[in-house]
Amino acid sequence: MPYLGQLPLTGNYNKLDSISGSFNGSTTTFNLTASSVAMEPVVAPALLVSINGVLQQPLTDYTISGSTVTFTTAPASTCLLYTSPSPRDGLLSRMPSSA
Repeated sequence: MPYLGQLPLTGNYNKLDSISGSFNGSTTTFNLTASSVAMEPVVAPALLVSINGVLQQPLTDYTISGSTVTFTTAPASTCLLYTSPSPRDGLLSRMPSSA
């Protein structure tokens, strides 16, 4: 029987390196890397960002320029960050392949 419905989105998903250790309450700009290699999301909505369990709104709470993320408000040193590439709206991140 053929597959019914939309085909699942596929892509090259790599875990981003943690930037939480750089949070200090005053810095707003951080480099995005995966296995220490710069990672450039295609657009801000291609990246899910959660700080202390609160999903951040792309273009409102953060922006992306190349391999840099800039937060509107500097995350406090006690904040925990979760980032993940998102297939939302069919936009996949350009991420280096792991060798």
